[in-house]
Amino acid sequence: MTGFNNRDRLSALYNELSETRKKADALGRQLESARRNLRDTNDQIRLYELLGETEFSTINLPSAQRELDALQSRLEALTAPDSDVEKARGEFEAVRQQLEEGRQQLSNQETALALLKEKRNQATDRCTELLDRLGDGLTDDQQSLATRHFRTPKADQYERLEALERDQREQLDKVIGKLGKQIQSFELSLTQLMEKALTIDTGALIETGSNIQDIPEYLERLRVLEEEALPQKLERFLSYLNQSSDQGVTQLLAHIQNQVAIIEERIADLNATLRRVDFQPGRYLRLEPRRVTHESLRRLERAQRQLRADALKGDQGESHFKALQNMVALLRDAADNKRTVGARALLDPRYRLQFEVSVLERESGSVIETRTGSQGGSGGEKEIIASYILTASLSYALCPDGATQPLFGTIVLDEAFSKSSHAVAGRIISALNEFGLHPLFVTPNKEMRLLRAHTSSAILVHRKDLRATLTSLSWEELEAHAEKMTRKAHEIPG
Repeated sequence: MTGFNNRDRLSALYNELSETRKKADALGRQLESARRNLRDTNDQIRLYELLGETEFSTINLPSAQRELDALQSRLEALTAPDSDVEKARGEFEAVRQQLEEGRQQLSNQETALALLKEKRNQATDRCTELLDRLGDGLTDDQQSLATRHFRTPKADQYERLEALERDQREQLDKVIGKLGKQIQSFELSLTQLMEKALTIDTGALIETGSNIQDIPEYLERLRVLEEEALPQKLERFLSYLNQSSDQGVTQLLAHIQNQVAIIEERIADLNATLRRVDFQPGRYLRLEPRRVTHESLRRLERAQRQLRADALKGDQGESHFKALQNMVALLRDAADNKRTVGARALLDPRYRLQFEVSVLERESGSVIETRTGSQGGSGGEKEIIASYILTASLSYALCPDGATQPLFGTIVLDEAFSKSSHAVAGRIISALNEFGLHPLFVTPNKEMRLLRAHTSSAILVHRKDLRATLTSLSWEELEAHAEKMTRKAHEIPG
């Protein structure tokens, strides 16, 4: 404030204080050394005084030794095992030991009592706190609800009540949060369902909203439908479901089975014709149809059995409808994938059969061998079998229902026997005649003699003549020429 400061004065005072403290420390060390010297001097004076007061008798070693020996002998006599003193001392030690044990037990009991009193005080305070927090307690309904959802604490868990309560509260909060999400989901679903109901039932609900508070009106409408309108519709639906659900599938499968039976009858007719033709001397062929059940057909049959079983359940036709839906799905899948093996085996009767060829003895009718494929046998035998089956297939395809002979049996064979022997050609031509087919052989000159030797009703056309004729004719002339050739073939006897 005055423009002056006392830093120099303070620095000088600090230096003086430092020097004074150093002097004080030096004087303190001198004082401590003088005090030690004083103590040593006092100790020496005390020793000198004790030495001046000492008498000769106190340092008479022989007398002291004799007195010690006498006392030792007396001690031994007193402490002998059979002495009264030793017995009394033993009893005294035993009593003293018991006394010590009793004192220790008393101390332990006093400690335990103090701990129990402390625990009792804590428990009393805790009970008072919990009773104040509990208040009037839970009602009977609340108690039953808590018993169902919470675990009752055990007697040894009273110290962990807060932790147990915290755990239960966390679990309860999780459940409440989960239920809250479910409630939100249910509310959203209800809103969507109500909006859907508005689009369906536009009459009674046209002025109703789609909020949560509008649920009673929808429930009332549902009650009306369930108690008044739906029972009649459900009865009509169940009646229709029971009457018509199985009819369509049964008719379809029955139709396919009927077609399979027709094929088997036609094969039987073919076998009667094959019996009239020798495959080998004294032997003939017979087609053996075998029914094949594909996995798709087995699934459909299982679904049909399930449909009939579910029709007897009392769940208002729900199981019946689901079984019918499954069957319709199987049929729709087969109809959409017609080219698959499973679909053909399910919907096409031709794929319900597979064939074997048996060679039979004509006189005894016993089966000599059965072939299921091209394995085994010579090339000539396979050729004859294939030709016979092809001939039978042509007759089957050209023969109408209810007839034994084809109405139009003219077939064109181009170099049919270019690599066949005379015997094989003769058998095949005989089979053609037996099946009612009129062959038109287109063949080179080298086969003309073979065919004339075995045919009487066939039309023989040289390949060059046929090619020249076909290339020089128009389509109309070609049709007329074909009709003329057909009439000529039918006019030949046999």
